[in-house]
Amino acid sequence: MAIHQWKNHTIDISSHALAKHLWFTIHISIKVDDKELFQSPDKITIKDTVLFKVCDDSKILEGKLVTIPPSSVLRTRYKLFIEDTEIDNGKVTATNWYMLHGLLIIGTLAFFGYVYN
Repeated sequence: MAIHQWKNHTIDISSHALAKHLWFTIHISIKVDDKELFQSPDKITIKDTVLFKVCDDSKILEGKLVTIPPSSVLRTRYKLFIEDTEIDNGKVTATNWYMLHGLLIIGTLAFFGYVYN
């Protein structure tokens, strides 16, 4: 999880590998001020954009997170924008990154077990 501060707001960024795609793709979640949760669409993309909103005083500001390819379960780099102004950048690791590596290890062991048996 990555935490960003902007003015008097806290923006939490987290990612989670999706079992639906054998843990090769990620789902990004953005939580603003521990209240509102915004999530990326459930699709496979090389570059992803997640839209979110920040309530600042009495105005609702549009924000977006844009991933920087290449993305993976181990590290996804991104840039944060509010009203088309870049406010920060960072990287996040999927909370269940180990699932992909476990799958690869089991697959490798099964392959060698089959070949050498």
